[in-house]
Formats: sequence, C-alpha cells, structure tokens
Amino acid sequence: MLFSYMEYNREQVDINIDFCGREACPPNYSFGPSIREQYVLHYILEGKGTLYIHDQALHLQSGDFFVLPKDEVSFYQADGDTPWDYVWIGMSGSKITEYIQKSQLANHCTLSNVASSLTAKTFLEIFQLLKVVTDPHILLRVNAKLYEFLHCLVTEFPTQHISLPTQRELYFYQATLFIETNFSSGISITDVCHELSLSRSYLHAIFKEYAKMSPQSFLLQAKMNKAAYLLHSSSNSISTIANFAGYKDVLTFSKAFKNYFGCSPTKYREYDHS
Repeated sequence: MLFSYMEYNREQVDINIDFCGREACPPNYSFGPSIREQYVLHYILEGKGTLYIHDQALHLQSGDFFVLPKDEVSFYQADGDTPWDYVWIGMSGSKITEYIQKSQLANHCTLSNVASSLTAKTFLEIFQLLKVVTDPHILLRVNAKLYEFLHCLVTEFPTQHISLPTQRELYFYQATLFIETNFSSGISITDVCHELSLSRSYLHAIFKEYAKMSPQSFLLQAKMNKAAYLLHSSSNSISTIANFAGYKDVLTFSKAFKNYFGCSPTKYREYDHS
C-alpha cells in the first residue's frame, strides 16, 4: 500500500492548506465514519470506491473528485477488486466555505469525469508543489495556485444559482493575492494601489468591509505570520527570516515583530522550542 502524508502550519486567515497526502488503498480499505474540522478534497488517480454521505452511496472512479465537508459525517471505502489510488488536500480558513458553496461540490460532494479540467490540473500542481516545500518561496507559489484552483472550481463547476462576485469583491481578492504573493519583496500599500489602479481610500474601505482590518494591517499580518512560521519550522538566521518577511534590515524587523507578538524573534524561537 502506497501512503504519504504531510502537515503544514496555518498561516493565512482566509485560506489555508493544513495537510496533504496520497494513498493507494488495499481492497475494501475504509475510513470513518468521521467528522472533519476542515474540507478534505480528494482526486482519484486510479481505481474505484464509494463515498457514503447525506444518506447516499456515491460510486466513484478515476478522474472524479470528492470532498469530505467540514463538520459533517462521512465514510468512504475502496472497491474490492480495483481499489482506488487518490491524493487529498485538507483546506481551512474563513473563505473556503464560501468558495465550496459556489461550486457543485456544495450540493453533490462530487465532480465526475473531470480529468481534463483545469480544476484537476491545478489541484495536482498544488499537490506536486507541496511535496517540495523546503524552500519558503515555494509557499508563495502554493498560495497563488490555491487561489487559481478555487477560481477554476467555481467557474468550471458553478452551482446553478451562483452569484457573480461584485467588483469590490474582485478587487479585494486581487489585492489579497497580490499581497500574499509579493510581501517578501518589501511591497507597500502604495504598490498594491498602483497594481490595481485604486485609490488608497477606496482600497482601505474594501479591506475594512471584507477583512475587518486595514490593508496595512493585512500586510503586516502576512509578514508576521511568515516570520513566525519560519522561526518555528527552520533554522534560518533572524536576518534571513527578516528578508523572507519583506524587511531590508533586521533591526526594523525585530522591532515590528516585538510590537506584534510581544517578544523578540529570538525569544519567540526559544519559547516555541522549549
């Protein structure tokens, strides 16, 4: 039986990848009944199996997607003759539910025969990137690909009653994506405004509406979450981590970190490993 599993720290407020894995199951292998704390999306590479959810038995095969919804009971089992081989990614965050609800996964928990779709292609690209998350910069590509995957999901497989996002929502999603994929380069809010051709006051209003914080606070949060993750998961120097978080000098970074977390980066690392 082929099996692999990896966990990741939760860094973002809106969308996170918590874990991923792959399993080539033995005949009749089953999991559950269980209730998950996040959405766990599966893509079937080979074989067959059955998902039991909402009092239904859903028979699935290679090229199909299925999701284990958050906070719902589910059970699934590999076929006895041609058991499935699938990959999965666990996702959480305040926006995941919103995106799932805008796709056909909301009502059916499955997508059939999607091997040639951009949704499947992007999902597998994310999985491949997650296997080599040794370079912190890879996480930026993962975040960008995750937004791309969710965009493919809701455009290729929308619910029948999907409501298109407003222009303000699109600006917000574009701004957060730009920040989360470029903050390590030392961008400013002015750079975000220039990228989207928005005034600073309009961008501020959008973030207060959708993120309940200012763009500057969102940018700082992205930087501090990245720094905290690297202090926890790597042996990089404080200076190197400062650069990854978008700071040109370690003193400015250390002051910002202490103001945000209440302790210096060095103390944070000591507490984390104590």
